[in-house]
Amino acid sequence: MARDEAYLEAEKKIEEARRSGETHLNLWNIVHSEFGELPDSLSQCTNVQSLDIGGNQLRTLPAWFDQFTQLKKLSLLFNKFTSLPESLAQLTQLQSLDLAYNQLTMLPEWLGNLTQLRSLTLFQNQLKALPESLGRLTQLRSLSLSSNQLTTLPKSLGKLKQLQALTLSSNQLTIMPEWLLELKRLKILDFGGNKLKELVPQQVKDVG
Repeated sequence: MARDEAYLEAEKKIEEARRSGETHLNLWNIVHSEFGELPDSLSQCTNVQSLDIGGNQLRTLPAWFDQFTQLKKLSLLFNKFTSLPESLAQLTQLQSLDLAYNQLTMLPEWLGNLTQLRSLTLFQNQLKALPESLGRLTQLRSLSLSSNQLTTLPKSLGKLKQLQALTLSSNQLTIMPEWLLELKRLKILDFGGNKLKELVPQQVKDVG
């Protein structure tokens, strides 16, 4: 009974948002894990600009999710994604994407097409490498990659000139790359809990 009530509560919230034209919708931990999917009624709320569907044990997204082209903020944390659903590739207005606490092992090249992103959160996944296409996200201010399994970083990250916060703690990194010197706006840099052999970029060491 409790499971049915949780699902019905989700549908109630969705219907209220549809009727009122609400642009912010919070479905955090409300779609019970037994269902593992979003109610089809959500497809009628494509005017939503901020959507939280975290904590719902989701492994994928429905095909109709690519209609949410007005989304600017999307939270998918605490789900069970092992790869990014293709439907996200169409959400080119996204400014904030939170994928923390999932089971991602890789990122697709098309992620670099979401060029309006200001914040990308990927900590606590299982990423071993990153695509070069991340260098196209030139509006990024915050990039969180802590608690993954990264051993190297793509040189293209040096193109993220607007980046102010970069967290890379608890990975398997052994060096601090030279391209860090290109990130002139960087205010927060976290490399703790790695396997660093070089404590500063090699170019800085040579100059010193």
